[in-house]
Amino acid sequence: NPYKGIVCDRHTPEHTGYEEELYKDIEEQFFKPLDGLSCGILLDLEREHANTVKLFSKEYKLNEKHEVWAKFILGLIVRMPDKVGFIKEYCGNAGMTEEDALKRIPEIISNPNTINDLRKLKWISSDIQSNVPLLTCDNPLIFKPNNLRSPSCVIILPLGPHHFFLATSEGNLP
Repeated sequence: NPYKGIVCDRHTPEHTGYEEELYKDIEEQFFKPLDGLSCGILLDLEREHANTVKLFSKEYKLNEKHEVWAKFILGLIVRMPDKVGFIKEYCGNAGMTEEDALKRIPEIISNPNTINDLRKLKWISSDIQSNVPLLTCDNPLIFKPNNLRSPSCVIILPLGPHHFFLATSEGNLP
C-alpha cells in the first residue's frame, strides 16, 4: 500500500503549526490580492495544460500575466517563517524595526531584477505518469539551491495530484 503511514485528516489552524500575525498587515494588504490574482492565473495555466495534455508537458511563452505568477512564486519563497525571520534579523542588524522589516517584504517580492531572474528560467507545466498522486504540505515549493541565477536552479510547485509547475535553467533540461 503506497499510503501506509500517511494519515489524512482536516484540522483548524489551532491544531496545526503556524505563527500568528507572521506578516501582520502585509497579509491583507499584499498577499491576499496577490493570491487572488494568482488564482486566476493558476486556472489559466491548468486550462492551457489540459488542452496540451497529449504533449505531456508545455513550455510557456511568458507574457504580462506571468509577472504576477512570478511574484506569487517569489512570495511562496519569501513568506515562510524561516525566511521572514531572516528578513527581520537582517533588517534589525541594519537598525530597522521589525515593522519596517515586514514592510520590505512586498518590495523584495516585487523587485524587478528578481522577477526578471525568475522569468529568465524555462517555465514548464507537466503531468506525472504515476498512480501515486503528488503529496504536498504547508510549504509545497521546492527551490534549490536558493539562488535564481544559479545554473542548477530548479523550482517545482505541485499544482494538483498529477500536475506540477517547473522553472529551471536551460542547462537542467534534457
